[in-house]
Amino acid sequence: MFEKIISDVINKQIDKIFGGLTGIFKKKYNEYKYKIQTGKAFEEYIKLSFEKYKYTKTILYKHEPVLIEEFYVNLDLELNNKVIDTRSVKNLVEVSNDLIITGVAGSGKSTLMKYLFLNSIENKAGIPIFIEIRNIKKDIFNDLFEILKEYNFPQDIDLFEKILKSGKFIVFLDGIDEVSPDIRNKISSEIIYMRDSFSNNVYIVTSRPNEKYVSWVNFTELKI
Repeated sequence: MFEKIISDVINKQIDKIFGGLTGIFKKKYNEYKYKIQTGKAFEEYIKLSFEKYKYTKTILYKHEPVLIEEFYVNLDLELNNKVIDTRSVKNLVEVSNDLIITGVAGSGKSTLMKYLFLNSIENKAGIPIFIEIRNIKKDIFNDLFEILKEYNFPQDIDLFEKILKSGKFIVFLDGIDEVSPDIRNKISSEIIYMRDSFSNNVYIVTSRPNEKYVSWVNFTELKI
């Protein structure tokens, strides 16, 4: 079922992303038209990510992965004494396109992010991209580009930058608190840069609570 949904997600967004291109970007689009129109630029990435993130381990299931959908219990998020239901990613996006979800260690942040990633596919809410921040090699923007290049996205960083401006993506950035403190400020700056440069997308970040997020002026903090 999900393979059909993934194809539908891609086909729904492709025309919106590339339909408004003009000039040199229209020419570049025509060069890569076959890969883009068939959805291969994104579809393979989402299919493999779906297979990766539909499983997780828990305290009860420490020794083998289990399907999230078989045990996931809805986590409520709080904003100004108001409860945000996480059963649909659309409930979160109604609050803001720029969110940071905070909770103590073991509160279920990563499981929630995996669930929301899968839910965004099911709801055809946009093209979802999932990044575990602890695995970043260069910086968020270039790592994102390198990831998609592996799955048949055209090797053209200017075109990639242009399509990010289309605002058709939901970017999940999990675990900023899991990187060493000496690079955490750098990662924070990169997230803010991504949000400011490609502000039409949705960004959802997770972390343990930290007062520094008050300075993330465009982000709304939701607490588990």
